Formats: sequence, C-alpha cells, structure tokens
Amino acid sequence: MSRDEIVAAFVGQQLSGIYPSGIRWKERIRPDGTSDYREGSAQRDGRWSMRGDHFCFSYALPQSGGCFQVVPVGRNCYELYAVGIGGGAEPPPSSAQKFWNGRMWRED
Repeated sequence: MSRDEIVAAFVGQQLSGIYPSGIRWKERIRPDGTSDYREGSAQRDGRWSMRGDHFCFSYALPQSGGCFQVVPVGRNCYELYAVGIGGGAEPPPSSAQKFWNGRMWRED
C-alpha cells in the first residue's frame, strides 16, 4: 500500500491483529501520531509515522517497534512485512509461505 492509502485506511482507527505465533493484539492509531498498543493485559503507549510507504511504530522498551510494508490480502485484512529502516523493502513473499510478521484488520 502507498503512504496515502495507509493513512486513509488506518489513522483514527482501532486495529486488531495476530502474530504468526497466534498472539493477538489491538492498537488505536490516533491522528496526532500516537498509538495505544495492547497485548493481553499489557499496554504500551507508542508513536506511529510513515517512512515513504512504510508504516512505522516505536514504543518504550522492551518493545521497540519497527517499520512495515502493508499488503492488503482481503477487503479488511492486511499483512505486515518488516522492512529495514534504512533501505527499501523487498517484495513480500507469497501469503501461502506465511513469512508475514503480523496480520491486522480494522475493527469498524
């Protein structure tokens, strides 16, 4: 997805997601660049930003965050692929190969 598509789809939204391990999470993406991340009973205040077409997050340690290429795989299902902060992303692997770092959807 492009920067504009990511901002239009996710800013101001409550997202839910799942990691390949099966752990579920939720995150509120606020228009002011902050976020509220929750995983089970754990809560972390965060910040989100865009670096080109990559959706980036940062949190207080021990969870530092990262940047992701967002790939739509359904009407309201998206896969996240980690990318290096300093370089471009390689094309994401096939969804069938399950190399995604997370899947997410808007709760709306």
